[in-house]
Amino acid sequence: MEARTLLNIRNFNENLAVAQTSRVLAALVAGAVAGAGDVTGVKGFGVFVAFQLANGLIMYATCRGEPRRFFRAPVSTFLSGLASQTELLTFVLLWTFTHNIIYLF
Repeated sequence: MEARTLLNIRNFNENLAVAQTSRVLAALVAGAVAGAGDVTGVKGFGVFVAFQLANGLIMYATCRGEPRRFFRAPVSTFLSGLASQTELLTFVLLWTFTHNIIYLF
């Protein structure tokens, strides 16, 4: 027989919103770093992946190694920033903007 877990929907939704905000901020910082560092081509997307993975590790550490207490599917919650259109487009926008401001003007 399975043990039932109590889930507070308000807290669950707030945790997801904080995770989403964290992923977007990581994409913004990665875009600024890649643009200012004159990183171009596929290496720029490597910067994006590195920042998203680092963000996932930071979120895992913030959960004190028990992400199941805060998220239903911890792995997908931490790694969803890698395939999310919002984070990727945010990264590309800031990457190109920063690179153009510094190196073209």
